[in-house]
Amino acid sequence: MSEYNDVAKDLERYKDDPKWKDLIEESKKFVGVIESVSPHPCAFLLLDKPISEEIGIIKIGDELCALIDSGTSDAWKYLKNDYLTVTVWDIIADVYKAINKPIHSIRELNKLIENDKKVWKLYEDGITATLNQTGTDSATPQVMRYKPKSVRELAAFVAGIRPAFESMKHLLLDRKPFSYGIPEFDEILKESDNFVLYQENIMATLVYAGFPEDETYGLLKAIAKKKPGVIEPIKERFINGFIEKTNSPENAEKVWKIIEDAVGYGFNSSHALSVAYDSLYGAYLKANYPLEYYTVVLNKYQNDTEMTDKLHKELDYFGIKIIPIEFGKSRAQYSADKETNSIVKGIASIKFLNESVAEELYELAKNKYDDFVDLLIDIEEKTSCNARQMEILIKLNFFKMFGKNKKLYAIYEKFKKHYKKSHKESTKQQRIKEIKDYAKSLEDKEISIQEQILFEKEILGYGQTTFPNVNKAYGMILGIDTKYSPKITLYIMNNGSEVLLKVSKQHFYNSDGEPLLNVGDIIKVLKVEQKPKLTKIDGKWLETDIKENWLVAWQMSKKYEK
Repeated sequence: MSEYNDVAKDLERYKDDPKWKDLIEESKKFVGVIESVSPHPCAFLLLDKPISEEIGIIKIGDELCALIDSGTSDAWKYLKNDYLTVTVWDIIADVYKAINKPIHSIRELNKLIENDKKVWKLYEDGITATLNQTGTDSATPQVMRYKPKSVRELAAFVAGIRPAFESMKHLLLDRKPFSYGIPEFDEILKESDNFVLYQENIMATLVYAGFPEDETYGLLKAIAKKKPGVIEPIKERFINGFIEKTNSPENAEKVWKIIEDAVGYGFNSSHALSVAYDSLYGAYLKANYPLEYYTVVLNKYQNDTEMTDKLHKELDYFGIKIIPIEFGKSRAQYSADKETNSIVKGIASIKFLNESVAEELYELAKNKYDDFVDLLIDIEEKTSCNARQMEILIKLNFFKMFGKNKKLYAIYEKFKKHYKKSHKESTKQQRIKEIKDYAKSLEDKEISIQEQILFEKEILGYGQTTFPNVNKAYGMILGIDTKYSPKITLYIMNNGSEVLLKVSKQHFYNSDGEPLLNVGDIIKVLKVEQKPKLTKIDGKWLETDIKENWLVAWQMSKKYEK
């Protein structure tokens, strides 16, 4: 079984082996056949009887799991509690630990951020990755549009981007004065800038329309469920009460619609304030201790290439550089280098790599090696590093002290076919000589630019190879999205930054409907125009004050101008 296990962990290496190739080929038909069960990430069943007898349980890994899903639990009226891990507080605690300071109280934080323009500038500039409520692809452009400057405003933003407030959101984000034109009603809403923004606003509005105060919280739940026979009497009472106070049927219907929308997924003010503070603790630390902050979050999200890419795009804002992995210098985790304002990349953060391999290679680096083949022998004999991991490390120039990656990759291809642990010592020595002779015959070359950058994007989540002498107009297309107006992600060869550019359909497609641009193409950008972003409001597409870059003219290229 041990031998089968070794082969299974490194199929790529054994796929042409006479002993194993037929079995490996035969096993391919089982790929995609999955039987799985997993615990709910946060739900716990609560029962006053033995769950093992009433429901049944199964052990999954180290966890005991009740044999019931959420839908069945709801349908059968079982009680469950959700326990959530708040990742932002894991980050905040670790950053405070990294800067060797106790976590500030909210009162202390209020004083620190009150006049700290750096903190509020992060929201305005969209440097919001990992900041609570503002770091998603949807929330970031909205917080840039709103530009909060206080805790109160950030709490309003958090509540305002909920689905409940969708019909009024554009007025809040653009800071447009708003009023229902009903002085008494506006007075109720003055704390929320005349908007029905929080659940408390809805409760106050119901009281204004004549409902008893102690009835209002139960009414919120009833309205949210929209059950026939329940909602109609409430609506009628509200409309009649509101008209009696204001003499405005039109406003009564308008406010009722807002209430119906708002109860669906609205925040109460205390919750909005709490999550706003969650965001501000992170913003304070990111603005004032960026090196420690990014080191912590890069380690936290080391297995998430999409988030890693977002974080990398923010590093230039603080002048922070990432030092790529290198044999003898890199270990498992990211680490901060204050002297150079840089972060040394951790090997365990790379797709398909892990901590064990990282530390094994770090230990090997304490030895001296005459050439790459001698190192390969020790890696094969003394580490758990498999073929796929080795190929990734070679292509990422981890072993660059021994030569360029195309040459090293060819040497490794030869090595893995001809050298195995199980060989007799005499066979090993003969094979080593053959491999070394082969290595000497190779030219010291790198893999192609396109292959290199696309590989880095796939494995790391971002490109790391740059060409500082190349004109900044040159870029390579990393991704294309044609769902609406075509969008390309362009990798700038000079500095490694990524730019999102829209392209009109008449420019993007030829007369046969074939795309003129493809992933991997290198282009010289000749002309870019800025156009207002459009947003749909009340069924109409309207221009916003957010500008988008449109690629208007370019030329295909294989050479670069300095």
